[in-house]
Order: sequence, then C-alpha cells, then structure tokens
Amino acid sequence: MCFTSLKGSAMKVIVTGMFVVLLVLLSFAMPVIAQNKTIQVGDTFPGFYLKDMDGSSFFLADHVGEKAKVEHKAVIISLAASYCKPCKKEIPEFAHMIEKYGDKGLAIFIVAVENAEQAKKLVAETKTTLPVLVDRYLIVPKRIGRDGIPCTLLLDPSGTVKFINTGFNEKNADEFIKKFETEVAALLNADS
Repeated sequence: MCFTSLKGSAMKVIVTGMFVVLLVLLSFAMPVIAQNKTIQVGDTFPGFYLKDMDGSSFFLADHVGEKAKVEHKAVIISLAASYCKPCKKEIPEFAHMIEKYGDKGLAIFIVAVENAEQAKKLVAETKTTLPVLVDRYLIVPKRIGRDGIPCTLLLDPSGTVKFINTGFNEKNADEFIKKFETEVAALLNADS
C-alpha cells in the first residue's frame, strides 16, 4: 500500500515536471509562432539560413542589414520550384536583370522550395547561373507567411521589403518586368 502511494506521488511529480517543461517551451515558441504573419511592403524581411547548391552556408544577414558582409543596394529573393512553370519563365528574366544591374549593386537569390535533387532540375531546366538556395523544409515561406510561387521580393540594403509579386503571367510579363525594373532602378540610384 505504501508502494502504491509512492508511485502516485512520483507520478504527480513527473506530470507536474512535464507540464512546467511544456510551459517553458511554449513561452519560447510563442514569439516564433507570432512571427509568421504575412510579410508586406515596408516590413523587415526575417533572417534565414539555408545551404546553396554546393552545400555552402547562406545567411541572409550577410547580404542585408546592419551587419551585412557584402554590400548590395538591392536584393531580390525569389521563391521557386522545378514543378512551377511560371517560375521557369521568371528566372531567365532575372538573369537579364543581373546582367543589366549586377555591377550596380543588385543581388538575386533563388530559393528553391524543394529538395536538392529537384533544385538541380530547376537549375538545369532554366540554365540559371544565379545562386540557388535549397529550402526543403519551406523555412522561408513559413517565415514570411507566403506560400504561392513564384514569389518575388525586393529588399533594400537594410532588409526592408520594397516590392512583392506573387505569380508570373506571361500575358502581362512585360508590364511586370518593367514595373519591377523601375523599383530596382530606384533602389540602385537611391544614393547615387
């Protein structure tokens, strides 16, 4: 009888301890959960870490923000995937933009929202030489609260979102590219 009572006390301690651990974990998780709002123009793009196609580390903080190691006047982040036909149409347009504005401070990063094998297929099909980051676990879409692709965001040097476009319609592609280039040019010329 004494043994059964001890078992009950021990069980209460274990359950109480588990409850306390759960509360502590939730207190740390709530800011992250709250962070998943849909990003808008004027918001700061949240930092992220991914691997590129070669397995090298990529930290967004190295490219935008106060502690950026590489100085860019404008950064394009484009979420794409090998199964996305509009993505495959948009990526070559970015290649033209980097040819035109790369030496003026533009950087473009493609975030492949799929595994590395599928991302290789995206690179092969688009023949892109732009940096492609692998986001198998959809870290970036979750952080910015957007899941449509292609999703293209233009950031200023501080990491503030200046322009967002989701989708790519060939019928109005010229209009989109012209508007997007105007936004990019404005950032590149901002401190000239």
